[in-house]
Amino acid sequence: LIDFVCHGCPSPNIWEKYWILKQKEWGEISEVFFQDIYKKDILYRVESCLDKKGRKHVSNDYTALFYSHLCHRQACYSCQFASMTRYSDITIGGFLDLDMLNEEYIPPVSMVLINTRKGKEWFDAVKRNARVEKCGKRSFKNQPCLERPISLPFFRENFWNEYRKYGLEFCIRKYATTEIKKKYHLNILAEENEMTEQQIKYNRFYENDIKNN
Repeated sequence: LIDFVCHGCPSPNIWEKYWILKQKEWGEISEVFFQDIYKKDILYRVESCLDKKGRKHVSNDYTALFYSHLCHRQACYSCQFASMTRYSDITIGGFLDLDMLNEEYIPPVSMVLINTRKGKEWFDAVKRNARVEKCGKRSFKNQPCLERPISLPFFRENFWNEYRKYGLEFCIRKYATTEIKKKYHLNILAEENEMTEQQIKYNRFYENDIKNN
């Protein structure tokens, strides 16, 4: 059994309304992606989509609402599973404490917690296909949901009242703030050529690493 480090579950209604709003702006959407872009070792988070004509569109509005924690389900603020007490054999998530790793590591890097003997047996069977470095609990400072649930935002009730009264577009303008975008690196996108260079470097490093092991 595998579980994930969860940052909380946003409202499906917000998600549905968000893409209705975006399709009015961009046209009918065929695919949606969430992706992390690394630019000079800094992680930038964006959501993007392809329309029916194959054109790519990028936005950070929904991601900003997600990291504001305003649109999460009520249960997320008291989640009993947001702790180091895990009920699975293996826990996986993003490893965000890159300063703890050797400089030779190139993001993205995954975090794996082995919680049971069975989990260790399965991980030992596949780890030869990955580059593995053992880290202690000190390396999880950027995964706060391994210690506690997300905090209930002070303005959550205001957000939902205004969402019901004025709609999502109003709430995006008010609550998807520049402060949140700066904190989570949402407002700066890597240029296309820089993404390509990073991807080439990433692929070469791991392809060679697998060949040599």
